Amino acid sequence: MPNAKDYKPSDHGIFGCVCGPSGTGKSYLLRSMREVGPMVVAITDSGELDGLGGHDIEYDLFDDTVNDLPKFLKWIDKQTARKDIRCIAVDHLSGGTTSPGISEMVMQDGLKVHGTTNPLELAHGQAYLGHANGLREVLQKLRLAAYSGKHVMCSVLAQLREDETDPKPGKVDEFKEKLMPAVHGTVRQHMAASFSLWLHSYTQGQGQGAQWFVTSLPDAVRPAKKRLEFKEKWPDGKPINATRLPNEWKRLLEAIK
Repeated sequence: MPNAKDYKPSDHGIFGCVCGPSGTGKSYLLRSMREVGPMVVAITDSGELDGLGGHDIEYDLFDDTVNDLPKFLKWIDKQTARKDIRCIAVDHLSGGTTSPGISEMVMQDGLKVHGTTNPLELAHGQAYLGHANGLREVLQKLRLAAYSGKHVMCSVLAQLREDETDPKPGKVDEFKEKLMPAVHGTVRQHMAASFSLWLHSYTQGQGQGAQWFVTSLPDAVRPAKKRLEFKEKWPDGKPINATRLPNEWKRLLEAIK
């Protein structure tokens, strides 16, 4: 049996995700992975091509929401087997009726056999159970890619949603608002458990003074998690603040033990 003390995630492969509202730097963080080695990215929205322009990043586009899931699963296997790349990115896992994404791709692939594109036309829960199983398959393949020695990062769009009801005896049910992944079904409430590092992106300041950060610590609105340990200090001796981490992959690796 291997000894865990010999395993260093930042040197081997990290399976992570960055979740946040639109415009908070998720795609930028994924693109910054090129600074630590050759990378390949799967994009689900052709609009993301604008951000890739001028960068030495290999990409594949998966924008056929109804038909591209088998192609995407084969793509993961291919990238896992490659020896010439260090990083794999998926932009993005989320998706719904108004935007492309892996979640919508998984849903539509399952609905094809029923001859519909609307999950509400099926028996209660049937479409969402199939979606949860399909998304778990995607996450498992991506996790295995990380275990093969590659850094694997995904992005997920977050939206302010009502979380599960919090019933009070003798009172009307109350709702808790959280920034939840824009993913079909209740699987969105458990997605963070699939990753070793679940970051939330956010901005501070306005206009030209705006700054982009990520956090690995949860608060009342943003669920977050980390199985990885962070160092106490940066290489320059400054303390590491896990609530205000730089939105750059190379810097994040410097913070992880």
